[in-house]
Amino acid sequence: MSTVTPQDLGEVDRSSGSPIYQQIAGRLRVLIEDGVLVSGDLLPSGPELSRHFGVAPMTVREAISLLRNEGLAVAEKGKGVFVSAPPPLRTALRTLSLPQELPSLLGQM
Repeated sequence: MSTVTPQDLGEVDRSSGSPIYQQIAGRLRVLIEDGVLVSGDLLPSGPELSRHFGVAPMTVREAISLLRNEGLAVAEKGKGVFVSAPPPLRTALRTLSLPQELPSLLGQM
């Protein structure tokens, strides 16, 4: 299981005009997509995220809700919010290097 550091989480830009909850979801999304957080990893708790970003708990709940709606996170009652297992296609596309592999794949068809 990965441990996320404050440096991994980064900061939000309060002057950007982008909603804070979307920025928080975006930071967590990048950590998932970059493999810092992987399937089964526990996301930082709501209170931890609230303290780190200096936001209300509701803001963090909205960010987590976005990730859940995207299928990137799943909540387990009494345990926390975990990174979801990626769908098989997303895993295959991430593993497959299309520019290098595409010609050989097309040749097999």
